[in-house]
Amino acid sequence: MRSQKMIAKTPKNLPAPEPNFLNAAFLLEVTREPIVFQRTYVDLTQSVTAALLLSSLQQIDQDHSAYEDGWFHISSEECHALTGLTRYEQESARKILKTCGFLEEKRKGMPAKLLQRINYQKLTSAIKRQAEAMMAGGI
Repeated sequence: MRSQKMIAKTPKNLPAPEPNFLNAAFLLEVTREPIVFQRTYVDLTQSVTAALLLSSLQQIDQDHSAYEDGWFHISSEECHALTGLTRYEQESARKILKTCGFLEEKRKGMPAKLLQRINYQKLTSAIKRQAEAMMAGGI
């Protein structure tokens, strides 16, 4: 039997792809900034989304504290672009962080903006307790 070669055909109603189009699109996607978060925060919050949000908010706080006393603002859309978390995932993560005492929120201005602030004292205390527990347990 003769072997038949499979030839990919482009449908007649679609233009042929430009050379390197897929390569350029692939490179744009692959070279996006990676999302990194503190693994310790997962243990503290018992939530990957809360750990991701807290790590991201820490970076925003360091880069963009626009208000006095450590308060900053980030919209839900900006947070989604940064973390990939949906509005509902953000709300759930914020609730966990507030319950742990790591995140404080208030509304300010007209129209009111949601301002956030990380409570570094409580966060540091929780990390210290966790480290001491690990040391006592021999981990």
